[in-house]
Amino acid sequence: GIKTLTGPGAGVIVKYDSEVGDTYPVGNTGKVRKVVSKTGEDDYPYGFVLIKTIQVEMEPLGLKKSSGITKYTYIANHRFGLVGVKVSFDDGTSADFPVYSSTQN
Repeated sequence: GIKTLTGPGAGVIVKYDSEVGDTYPVGNTGKVRKVVSKTGEDDYPYGFVLIKTIQVEMEPLGLKKSSGITKYTYIANHRFGLVGVKVSFDDGTSADFPVYSSTQN
């Protein structure tokens, strides 16, 4: 999986063996990250291939509602690690940010 060790958002970002509905605490904030999707088939585009993913959502930390961000969705793959981040906004729109790395797990 992936874990961040420092800062207010310290804690597990994703465990690859998790199931939909599993949660991970976010530091001492009282908030959690929640597994919302786990695909069993290659359906997420990553470069020129399709891969299986697990998606974990969390609310922003320390931001006021006026910031316009409603949630972050981390998209991860057991072989390539973090492959994307989706930022959702309060007007119903979102921005997707792919993450590419030259290393593999």
